[in-house]
Amino acid sequence: MTRKPSKSTVLRAVDFKKPRKISVEDFEALCGDLHIAASHRQALKARLDELVTWLVEQITESTLQPDRRSDRDRIMAALNNIVKARKSLKRLGPSGDLALRSIASSLAPMLSAQWISERFPNDAYAPEKTSPPNEGRMRTREPTRQPVHASKYFIEEHSMQARLYFVARRSAKAATTALETIEEGLDKAKTAIENQPGSRGGRRALAPRFWLIINLADAWTDFGGSISVGPKSVFVLFCEMIACSIGWPTEGLYSAIPGAVKHWRNLTGKINR
Repeated sequence: MTRKPSKSTVLRAVDFKKPRKISVEDFEALCGDLHIAASHRQALKARLDELVTWLVEQITESTLQPDRRSDRDRIMAALNNIVKARKSLKRLGPSGDLALRSIASSLAPMLSAQWISERFPNDAYAPEKTSPPNEGRMRTREPTRQPVHASKYFIEEHSMQARLYFVARRSAKAATTALETIEEGLDKAKTAIENQPGSRGGRRALAPRFWLIINLADAWTDFGGSISVGPKSVFVLFCEMIACSIGWPTEGLYSAIPGAVKHWRNLTGKINR
């Protein structure tokens, strides 16, 4: 039963289709070749069938989710559309600019007074800081003059009229600047997804195979087997026979087993997945 490690073959997640349950013939051959006790066979078959069902569910769920490339493409599409919208609004003529004033009731509540003031620091229509409305309420009479350095703040709940007034007068500028802010955020999101682990190439862990090995290690020990990862390992042969029986490739499996087994040894409690 001595085997030489096969040459590593690069596989991808798409190479691991939904597994099929082990046939009766394959299971009987497996039990015979690995000398699995008759008293363990029924429970082991049920365990393996349960594992295959779980793997099918996980693969189905993962295929319904967009992959990272699709997510990046969607972020890029959104970014490009924002840029196009911003440029279109900048090219509006007098009629369009007048019509855009109707955006005030929708846009003004979204913009804070502080944001408007910081983005348009020299605009006469930009909201200004105000004193808290209850400042001095407990005084018996008004002071003869206001303090030179009286505290003032941007109080958003009291700035709505000022914000509506500003957006109505500066509709195109307010809309395009808001789009620029969203554009900046989407550009950061694009950079973030491009910097995620594995986005620049290289080998990535194959989650379906990884969890198959971990669960097989758990099942193997539950039924009295011992775990080793050398070329004469019965456990390695067990993993190869199971992978072949469920319709998965065995290329690279030998090289993947040590890492998965190491992870399995570090786990505490019962493996349920």
